[in-house]
Amino acid sequence: MPRGAQPGERRGGRAKGTPNETPLQKAEALDAKAAKAEARTALKVTVEPLEHKLAKDVLDWGMQYCVARAASRRPALAKEPPNQNEDEGQFLKWLALAAEFAKTLALISLRACSRMQSKRRRQKAARLPALTRKSD
Repeated sequence: MPRGAQPGERRGGRAKGTPNETPLQKAEALDAKAAKAEARTALKVTVEPLEHKLAKDVLDWGMQYCVARAASRRPALAKEPPNQNEDEGQFLKWLALAAEFAKTLALISLRACSRMQSKRRRQKAARLPALTRKSD
C-alpha cells in the first residue's frame, strides 16, 4: 500500500494564505506571555508540604491562601483604579472559604483552651490533700 499524499491532497502544514509571522508580532506575543506569567507569580502563594503540620497550622495556611485569592479578585472601591482581575462572585467565594477556615480554627483553639483548663483543674485537685472518711 503506497504511503504519502495523493496528488492534490494536503497533509498538515500551514493553511493556504496564512502569512509569515513578523518579528514585531513575535515580540508582542512574547511580551504578552511575559506579562501574564509575571501577573501569575505575583498572585502565587508559596505551597509548603503539609504532611507534618498541626491542624491549626494547616487551617491557618488555608485561611491566608483564601484571603490572598479573595484580595486578587476584590472589586475596586469608589476612589481606586479598576482591578483587572475583578470578579465579585469569585471574591465572595474565596472570602466565604476564608471565613470557614477562620471559624474552624477558632473552634480548635477553643477546644485546646478548654482542655488546658480542665487539665489544670485536675492537677490542682491532685495537689489538694485528700479528705479521708472515718469508718463507723
